[in-house]
Amino acid sequence: MSGESVVMRIVGERPWVLYVLLAVLDLGSGEFTARDIAEALGLRSYVVQRALWWLKKYGFVVEVPGTNPRRYRAKSVEDPRLGDLRSARWVCGNTTVVRVGGLYVAFINRGDNVVTRVVREGVVECVKKLCAEGRGLDASIVARECGCGVQEAVAAMRVVNTLMCRER
Repeated sequence: MSGESVVMRIVGERPWVLYVLLAVLDLGSGEFTARDIAEALGLRSYVVQRALWWLKKYGFVVEVPGTNPRRYRAKSVEDPRLGDLRSARWVCGNTTVVRVGGLYVAFINRGDNVVTRVVREGVVECVKKLCAEGRGLDASIVARECGCGVQEAVAAMRVVNTLMCRER
């Protein structure tokens, strides 16, 4: 992949898969099953199995041959954005936010799926500024002030709430 970041490709194609990749990175080396990840994240196993299938396609995990149930092992991948995933992460309740490049990716764990929202860094900074000014935040006002759509404004507000979360 001539210099292209696989992590950024995942952000563009299937950002929800990064949520499972975060758990794989947290496990470090060693073997694991889909159930191990599912229990760690509070997700259903079939969601994790699908994510592991994609991570295998993207080259982040490899299936250990001859294991039942299927066991996986993380592969060593050279991607400059992997450091972003490890260092720029915030968790609040069922929401996890990571900053990757100039984007914030919010993962909302629903148990049987992962809702993902990708928000531009400029919109998040705009929402932070509005919060600092003490203005009551309404999605339509945020959308107008920050020059984005209402959906991105709602997602940016959730990102900021997660960044400012007290229950770490």
